[in-house]
Amino acid sequence: MCGRYTYTQIPEIDAVVLGAGQESLLRPRYNIAPGQFAPLLTMDDPRTIQFFRWGLVPSWANDERVGYKLINARVETLLEKPSFRHLVPHQRCLVLADSFYEWKQEGSVKIPHRILHADGSPFYMAGLWSSWKKATGDWLFTYTILTTEPNELVATLHDRMPVILQRSAALRWIQPSQDPEGLLTDLARPLDPALMSCYPVSPAVGKASNDGPELIVPFSSKH
Repeated sequence: MCGRYTYTQIPEIDAVVLGAGQESLLRPRYNIAPGQFAPLLTMDDPRTIQFFRWGLVPSWANDERVGYKLINARVETLLEKPSFRHLVPHQRCLVLADSFYEWKQEGSVKIPHRILHADGSPFYMAGLWSSWKKATGDWLFTYTILTTEPNELVATLHDRMPVILQRSAALRWIQPSQDPEGLLTDLARPLDPALMSCYPVSPAVGKASNDGPELIVPFSSKH
């Protein structure tokens, strides 16, 4: 699963296009948690960074709180689940990130670890998005992050990992002409562990309201 992640390497404001009225949301994020708004790109408008809420609320849901149960979607069963299968053809998205967190049991405590590209570069996570109409008539836009089996590195921490896409694969994921089943077969593989690294970070990342650069500093439980 993927329950927390970061997007700290923000592009220059004049080098990106933002969704209308969303300028204030474009800032470094060190602890993105479910229920928060975060940046992504959609198939409809792949050149514009938009901010949707993490935790997918299907269009037919009775309560938006269902989103907290749908922060991730297993890629292996994506086309079987009513909450996700109708989104695959036309509502794929790329979630912008540069690391994610997983917790490892060490003795009596769980220590969070930051997992990232070995060179520290940003990456895309495959996702799906949905729109849900509130009782007020306003629309809520939400997303879920796809997960797959872990590679050898992540397997030491968790039994799932996000579907991380390199640039060429990311372009395919949001290309409307692509066959969904073929995409899922080709792209839903764990990233090569040789391209990744990880290190322990402060337990403070466990509190969703904490969001600062100190969260990504290497941490030793002995100090």
